[in-house]
Amino acid sequence: MLMCPSIKALFSLSVLMLMGPSGSWASDEPQSSEASRQSECELTDQKREMLSLVNEARSQARQCGDQRYEAVESLTWSCKLEAAAEDHSKDMAENDYFSHTGPDGIGIQQRIENQGYVWQAVEKILPLAKHQPLPW
Repeated sequence: MLMCPSIKALFSLSVLMLMGPSGSWASDEPQSSEASRQSECELTDQKREMLSLVNEARSQARQCGDQRYEAVESLTWSCKLEAAAEDHSKDMAENDYFSHTGPDGIGIQQRIENQGYVWQAVEKILPLAKHQPLPW
């Protein structure tokens, strides 16, 4: 059984998940339409590798402190979730904040619903980076 991943690894993963196809936090080019955005959402080699590593980790049971986590099923890439994450990361960069909730009061559930994603459960990553000191 594996131990839980380090905070550095989780933070790095969250950064990769929020970065767009260009590898930058924000772009000066506005999205022209939903069709344009969907055509730009493709599984690059970087995204494919990250997804593979995440699924490899999910396939193994883990012990994090006193909590045991069983292996779970693989994830698939969602262009709708990518769009919600990218829009939120751009908003945080442009408006100088770091939170699950935007200055407009919109939270993660509403952001992903605005992209047309139908969800059953949503989890957040930001508290790991915000409330715990990073080891580097």
